[in-house]
Amino acid sequence: MINHHAPIFYHICLAIVTTVVCLVVGLQALLLGFQEYRLRHKKNLHRFVFLPSLQSLERSLFCLIWVGFVLLSILLLSSMALMQPSWSLAALQKAVSACIAWGVFLVLLLGRYRSGWRGQTVVHWSIVGVSALVLGYFLSSIIL
Repeated sequence: MINHHAPIFYHICLAIVTTVVCLVVGLQALLLGFQEYRLRHKKNLHRFVFLPSLQSLERSLFCLIWVGFVLLSILLLSSMALMQPSWSLAALQKAVSACIAWGVFLVLLLGRYRSGWRGQTVVHWSIVGVSALVLGYFLSSIIL
């Protein structure tokens, strides 16, 4: 007997993993912004010596953004495959917020590749992408 709910279960698991990775992107971006602020304003340089260098923080942030972007792409493709005409407003809102976050991460990755974006620009774009995703999920749960 074939379980017809397995694709939906995998989709939900993928959505949870993607959300967690994107939340880690947001936390990493906040850490990068904090580290850059400290160095730029020369505040508390003797404290927080346990933090990695700015370059390694930025490199790991972009690795996480790539992972989140790929997971978000797979999630959006699986959403289209599982799409039904009877989707609720909450499900549609989640899909729209995921598309917005996907677009923001795409712009961020292209900006890094083409223009060499670094620092506060990367922090701001990362926070915008994660915020779009999180707001979409919270607003859809309020609608429910």
